[in-house]
Amino acid sequence: LLAAAQMIYLAGDLTYQLSPPRIPGLPVDWPDIIDLVGYVGLIWAAEAFSRAPVRNLTGDGPTGTGPARRNWLPVALGGIVYILLLTVALRPWTQPLAPLALTAVFMTLLIMVRERLTERQTVLLVRELEAERNAARFRDAIAHLKVGLAIIGPEGRVSVANPAAAQLLGLDGAVEGSSLSRPAWEVTTEDGRPIGPEDQPAAVALATGRAVRDLVIGVQVPGSGQRRWLLVDAEPRFDAAGGPVTEVIVSLHDITDHRLLEQQLRHTQRMEAVGKLAGGIAHDFNNLLTAIIGHSDILGTELGPGDPRIEEVGGIRQAADRAARLVRQLLAFSRRQHLNPEVLDLNEVVRDTARLLVRLLGEDIPIVMELDDDPIIVRVDRGRLEQVIVNLASNARDAMPRGGHLTVATQRLEDQDPERPAEFVGGEAGVAVLRVSDVGEGMDNDTRSRAFEPFFTTKEVGKGTGLGLATVYGIVQQSGGEVVIDSAPGLGTSVTVFLPATIGPPSAPPPQPTAAPTRPTRATPEQVILAVEDDAALREVIRRALMQRGYRVLVAASPSTARAIIGSSATIDLLLTDVVMPGGNGPELAAWARTLRPDLPVLLMTGHADDLVHRYNLGPAPTDMIQKPFDPADLAARIAARIGRPG
Repeated sequence: LLAAAQMIYLAGDLTYQLSPPRIPGLPVDWPDIIDLVGYVGLIWAAEAFSRAPVRNLTGDGPTGTGPARRNWLPVALGGIVYILLLTVALRPWTQPLAPLALTAVFMTLLIMVRERLTERQTVLLVRELEAERNAARFRDAIAHLKVGLAIIGPEGRVSVANPAAAQLLGLDGAVEGSSLSRPAWEVTTEDGRPIGPEDQPAAVALATGRAVRDLVIGVQVPGSGQRRWLLVDAEPRFDAAGGPVTEVIVSLHDITDHRLLEQQLRHTQRMEAVGKLAGGIAHDFNNLLTAIIGHSDILGTELGPGDPRIEEVGGIRQAADRAARLVRQLLAFSRRQHLNPEVLDLNEVVRDTARLLVRLLGEDIPIVMELDDDPIIVRVDRGRLEQVIVNLASNARDAMPRGGHLTVATQRLEDQDPERPAEFVGGEAGVAVLRVSDVGEGMDNDTRSRAFEPFFTTKEVGKGTGLGLATVYGIVQQSGGEVVIDSAPGLGTSVTVFLPATIGPPSAPPPQPTAAPTRPTRATPEQVILAVEDDAALREVIRRALMQRGYRVLVAASPSTARAIIGSSATIDLLLTDVVMPGGNGPELAAWARTLRPDLPVLLMTGHADDLVHRYNLGPAPTDMIQKPFDPADLAARIAARIGRPG
C-alpha cells in the first residue's frame, strides 16, 4: 500500500507538470484528485500496519508474540505531507488547495481521535469477554468437581452450590435457596449425636467469623436410610473494610468409602489380634486339657463300675471336652489349625452334609438344594468344609425359631464376574460359591459388622459361645477364600462363601474310621516308647497311661536328654515327642534320631496351631502327628498303628 501510494503521488505530480486541466464547475484540477488518492493510500498503509498482528522476529518465542518491529518510513512521509498541507492551508484562501488541505488535516485529526477511542473501547470489550470466558470455565470446572462447594450468604441461605454438593447432601434438585435454619438434611456427629441447625459448620462460621476445618459429619436426608460421611471446611469471607461476614464458602469431601476402609482395617486388626492371642495360648491350654483328660481317664479305669465317683470323673471329662472344642474353634478362627486339604466336588460335600442337617434342623425347617449342574472342584479340608456348612445351618436354625426354610446353593463364577469380591483372587477354574440363606430375623448393620468376632453373640446367656461364625471365618480364610454376609432386619440372612475353584478329579471318599480299643491291653515287653515332653504334668499322664496299657516308657523333659537316651544304644520302638519345646523341637530331634535309626517310627504331639511337621524332611519312615488335647485311648490307637497292636 505504501509503495502504491508513492507511485500515485508521482503520477499526480507528473500529470500536473504536463497538463493542468481543470474540471468544469470545480476549483480543482485532475492532478489534485490523483494526489488525494495517493494521500488516502498513505493513511490506508499506516492503518493497515497498525492493525497487522505483531510478529516475533527475534526467534525466542512463537509467532504472534514478542516486540513489534515498527517501520518509521510512513511516519516520516506522513509528516512531510502534513507539513506541505499546512503550508498550503496557511496561504491566502484564494489558493484553490487551501480549503482542501485544511479539511484533510481536520479529518485526519478526527480519524486519529476516533481510532484512539475505538482502541480503548475494544480493549475494554476484550477484557470483558475474557473475564466472561474465564468465569464460564470456572463454573464448568466447579460443576464437574467431585468435591461439593457451596456459598452461604449472610442471611444463612445457600446462594451458590455445585451438583456435587446436592448429591452429597442427598438432594435430587438444586441446593440454592436452602436455609440453614431449616435444612433439608439431617446432620450427626461421628458418634451418632444429632447436630442442630445453629451448630452446623456454616452456621458457626457465620456467627463467629472463625473458620471451621476438618469436621467430620454424617448427612442423611430425612426418610432415607443412607448416610454419607463428609469432611467439611467452612471459610468465612469479610467485606473490604474487614467488617461483618459477607458469605461463607463451604467445601464437602465425601469420606464414606475412606471410613469404610478404616472400619475394615480396624476389624481386620482386631480379628488378627484375637487370632494371635488364641494361637498363643492354645499350646498351654492344650497341654492342661490333655493332662486333665488323661488323669480323668486313668482315674476312671481304676475305679470300679459301682463307684459313686465315676459320675464326677465323667463330669470332669465332659467339661474338658467342651474346653477342647472351644480351643479348636479359636484355632479355626485364628487360621492356625492344621488342615488336610484335598480335591473335592463341592456339590458332593453339600449333598453328604445335608443328610446330617435334616436331623440338626428338625422337621419345621426344610432344606432347599440349589446346586450347580456341573461339578465344582475345590481344594479344601473336607472336615472343615463340613463344619462350615453345619455352623451356618445351625445359625440359620437359631434365627428361625418359628420355622422357615433353609436354602443351600452352589455355583461357579468366572474371575471377571461382578458378584465375586473385588479383592478376592480366584483359582485356576474361577470362583466356587457356597451360599446358605434363611428367612429368619436378619441382622442390623451393627450386628452384621461384628458377626465374625469371637464370643460376640445375640443369643441369651448360656445359649451360645459366639464362635460359630468366627470359626467359619477362620476356616474360609485359611482355605484361601472369603465370606460375605448379606442381611437386613426382617429380611433374613444370606452367608456366601467364596473359594478358589481348581481343576482335577476329586479325591476318593474318606475311609470309615475303625474303632480304637478303649480298655487297656497288655503289650509285649520289648515294645519301648521314648516320650519327650517338657510339661511335667503332661509327661506324667503319658507315662502312666502307656504303662497302664503295658508299654515300657522312657521319658525325657528336653531334646538334649532324649538325645542322650537314644545315643546310649537303648532299644526304642517308637519316638513320641512334642513339636515345640525349649532347647529344640520334635522334628529336629526325629531327624537326628533317624540318622542312627532310619526306620524309627515317630509320633509327633502338638498343641500349637502352626504345623511344623511339613517344614522338615523326616525321611520315608512312618511319621504321624496327634493333635492336643487327646485322650489315652486315642494315643494308644495311634501308637498301635505305628508299631502294631499290643500283646
